[in-house]
Amino acid sequence: MDTETTGLYGGYGDELLELALVDDAGNILLDTLVKPARHTEWPDAQAKHGITPADVVSAPSLDSLLPRLLAAIEDAEAVVFYNADFDLAFLPAPVQLQASGKALCAMHAFSLHAGDWDSRRQSYRWHTLLVAAHAAGHQWDDKAHRARADALATRTVWRWLRDKVQYSKMASLPHA
Repeated sequence: MDTETTGLYGGYGDELLELALVDDAGNILLDTLVKPARHTEWPDAQAKHGITPADVVSAPSLDSLLPRLLAAIEDAEAVVFYNADFDLAFLPAPVQLQASGKALCAMHAFSLHAGDWDSRRQSYRWHTLLVAAHAAGHQWDDKAHRARADALATRTVWRWLRDKVQYSKMASLPHA
């Protein structure tokens, strides 16, 4: 799952502009622009993702999308985000509640895999989705920093990491 937003502060006034959810097979379950309730412009965010106020003027509201979003999450075994804390902060409380027990963070998993220790933060260094997607061999069909493209890239990173973990578990087994 991925979102695009009016800014960086979910829960503190910024809003969703775009939302995409893909399944493990890469099928698009939800891919939609979202009309913000309060914001009429977002120049800093627009420079990053390219979503303009005109793009969302006739988009559905987040409230109208809730039944589809909740149903998709209900049916999912897990919901993988690249920076789960960020994306979850922009989702309304019912979605946060339903997704919280299923939320997995590909960014944290990739950081562990990359193993670059940041002594200042006392944790592994976070890498951008572009870096992780490149490492995983992802082929971009669309522009990065759009929800569908980023959700598909996150899927690639997650599957790549999952396959690497399975391989490393098998490789550590004694050989006959």
